[in-house]
Amino acid sequence: MSSQNRSVHSSTPPPQVDFTVECYGSVFFVRCETAVAKAALQHLVVPDAQWFGDALGVEARFIGGLVSALREDGWRVG
Repeated sequence: MSSQNRSVHSSTPPPQVDFTVECYGSVFFVRCETAVAKAALQHLVVPDAQWFGDALGVEARFIGGLVSALREDGWRVG
């Protein structure tokens, strides 16, 4: 029985969304799934926005408008 060495290239598929949204009661976290998405979000929000690690904290009353704006700009939000 002979053995063959096969070179397997694994590549990570691109994310299906640019942003994910997580609900924590009255606060939502918006997480950027790519560096390009993070740069766009940082440009979109005010300089003193509340970041929690890599997630942007958004009050419940503002999340609908933010998600709508991102989608209107062509971003994929999940």
